[in-house]
Amino acid sequence: MSEHIEKSFNNSISWILNSGIQSEDGGFNSWYDHAKGSYEYKYSEITGYGISTLVFLNRIGKSDLSLGKATIAANWLINNALHHCNGFKTRSYYSRNDQIDRYSFDTGKIYSFDTGIVIKGLIDLYKVNKDQRLLDVAKNSAIFLINKMQKPNGLFHAIYDPLLNENVDTNEKWSSQSGSYHAKIAIPLFDLYDITKNKSFLDSALSLCDGALKLQKSDGRFISFSITEDTHLHPHIYTTEGLVYLALKTDDEKRRSLYMDSTRKAVQWVLDNQKPNGGLPQAFYNELNRFNMHERVDVTAQALRISSLLYSLGMLDNRYYEKIGRIFERLKEFQRDIKDKDYGGFNFGYDHDGFPLSNHINSWCTMFSIQALEYYGQLISGKKIDLDIII
Repeated sequence: MSEHIEKSFNNSISWILNSGIQSEDGGFNSWYDHAKGSYEYKYSEITGYGISTLVFLNRIGKSDLSLGKATIAANWLINNALHHCNGFKTRSYYSRNDQIDRYSFDTGKIYSFDTGIVIKGLIDLYKVNKDQRLLDVAKNSAIFLINKMQKPNGLFHAIYDPLLNENVDTNEKWSSQSGSYHAKIAIPLFDLYDITKNKSFLDSALSLCDGALKLQKSDGRFISFSITEDTHLHPHIYTTEGLVYLALKTDDEKRRSLYMDSTRKAVQWVLDNQKPNGGLPQAFYNELNRFNMHERVDVTAQALRISSLLYSLGMLDNRYYEKIGRIFERLKEFQRDIKDKDYGGFNFGYDHDGFPLSNHINSWCTMFSIQALEYYGQLISGKKIDLDIII
């Protein structure tokens, strides 16, 4: 890894480990509001990513403390966020004044994606410490998802209301409706199959990925909004992360080819629409045939990670190498400078005029960036990229 990548990489690790973004009880906060000097809520999905990040850091030899921190994060999820239906609640707000009911622990609504990411974190930690409790919780939560939230077409409902005992999706946001992005849940489902040899987990994962393929347009983009057929790049790339993982793990040669080809087309569409500054647009509006040119760091980091991986696998031709490098250069511009007390963390993003979308240092953007920097460093060093963990 080159010196300038390693410096950015190590600073981002330091922020995750030492800034307080992980609360003392183990849950990860969504972000740190720089202006207010406070956190708004602890987030189950992000705590799932946090566990995977900490396990990843331990795997690459970057932190002796990370497994202990991952363990208390898992304990927080199981003791505080696990609903009796076996799904995981979403956000634990510090103040009722900030609370949004559809996400709050108080309402108990379950998001399939959040639960899937928590399952993934628990399994990533289980692979290291073999704690049977983690596996048991992960299995029960996956069975809940399959039985209560998976649809006949393989995709998942977005939201389950345990009080009503029914799924309550809406078209308000991409994350409140069924979509191809749920393909990322196929990662922990496949891992559960690999560990338990219970074929129902494998069948669910493959059915999910098969369903996601049907939402891909001919230009490579995945539909994020069912009515307008708009594409948001954040869930678009989530889809590719699930597909490529299954492609590299499955023994089904036909599906492997389909999933890899779909991923390649999806990533090429992202890179072919790169902005002049090296960044990426936030979304594509289908009916207007134009992009929203705001930039989100989660998109930038995801794009750097998936494109580095595909290039290393020989799935992208040489014309994309320079584009990948420009994504890296743009990503660095979002990182807090050494002059700031919050240095190392990554801002959430900028609008098309270069003004911050939010005045906060973002936890999951930083987690994604950590792995993106590692992947890119391996790419330019000519090393094999290890896909055992995708944060």
